[in-house]
Amino acid sequence: MPTDQPSHTSSSQPPAEAYLDRMVEPEYASISSGAIGALVLAGVAVLAFLPLPAYLPLPFTVFRFPILLVLPLVAIPFALAAMRSIRKSEGTRVGLGLAQAALILAVVETLGAAALHGTQQYHEYALQESLVREAETHLQCVLGDRPDDLFTELVANDPEWTKHEQGYRRLWRNVQAYLHQTGGDYFGRRLQQTRIRAPGSAEQGQFTMGVAIHRLRFREGAMDLVFRFHLVGRQWKLVDVSPTGGVMEFPDDNEKPKKRFEE
Repeated sequence: MPTDQPSHTSSSQPPAEAYLDRMVEPEYASISSGAIGALVLAGVAVLAFLPLPAYLPLPFTVFRFPILLVLPLVAIPFALAAMRSIRKSEGTRVGLGLAQAALILAVVETLGAAALHGTQQYHEYALQESLVREAETHLQCVLGDRPDDLFTELVANDPEWTKHEQGYRRLWRNVQAYLHQTGGDYFGRRLQQTRIRAPGSAEQGQFTMGVAIHRLRFREGAMDLVFRFHLVGRQWKLVDVSPTGGVMEFPDDNEKPKKRFEE
């Protein structure tokens, strides 16, 4: 007596059977385009290590976000999405190893580039802060009328100053006359500008140059005191100091004079 046999003509198969089919006949499976794209993006993301000047300031910190760090950060979710898609494909797509490699590469690039740029920026910040402190020390020599202390420092860092001592003394007297008499009432001072320039130009020679400009404000205008340094090892060495008089900055009508040379 004939018995009913289960039909195998159905076009739909359970997921388990579909998976077995892919295992037996791998031509049914295709490489995930998402995995390939994630790996390519992770490869391009090595650009995140480049020292490009494209940075965004990070609020409440001294650090800046390097724009190219976006590349590995974007590659990470791409790789995760490709891995998830491959696992859900029931064997119809392959390339899990590619997606995993892209994820590992993107994570390494993100951490490595962030560490590199963070270290560089912290070094720049520390160098800037040391320049500010050094300039403040020499500014106090000017405000305290200690010409010998400053001249000794200049000669120690650049012996050529011994040839210009008379000019230095004459300039010092003019600066002191402006600070205490000619300028009139005193209205405070501020650090106007700092900048650091790497070696390269004929003026700088082999040294990294630092410049700090302090502005002192008076009733009759302002005076800038410009301090120039060379970086020797990790120490800033004063090589020049010069005043810039006649700065056209005057106090407001309602601004009151301050105790001389106090902030």
